[in-house]
Amino acid sequence: MLKRREVFIISIIILVLLLTAFTYINNNKSYVKINGKYIDVEIADSPEERIRGLMYRDFLTENSGMLFIFDNSDILEFWMKNTLISLDIIYIDENMKIVKIIENVQPCLEDPCESYSSSFPAKYVLEVNAGEADKLGIKEGDFVQVVVK
Repeated sequence: MLKRREVFIISIIILVLLLTAFTYINNNKSYVKINGKYIDVEIADSPEERIRGLMYRDFLTENSGMLFIFDNSDILEFWMKNTLISLDIIYIDENMKIVKIIENVQPCLEDPCESYSSSFPAKYVLEVNAGEADKLGIKEGDFVQVVVK
């Protein structure tokens, strides 16, 4: 049978291992910060990842999303083909300023699917759950900090 001291030492070791794992996981996540609010993001920076985006996903956790990173600024158009969840689409320019937000974009149920344009040159697009931009107080003109890991 284990003595109190041995149980204590084992408990400390387990706690240290858990804290190390938690720190590693949190330090290796990409995120955006807007108005002091953090959103964990998956990065889509290759043509294949940008095309696939959030297609076929039936769930996106709160305060998370996908950040699309393009090589150059341009008028960008997104659509919801094969996207199963409603989203807010946030267009961000090369200076990290939000230039347009399109809220509560619904999945496309049949072709042809509507396109949603940035109207202004953008280099980044952040997709989050519908209503998340309003809930977090995100608005056009806000600045975004991106940490990619």
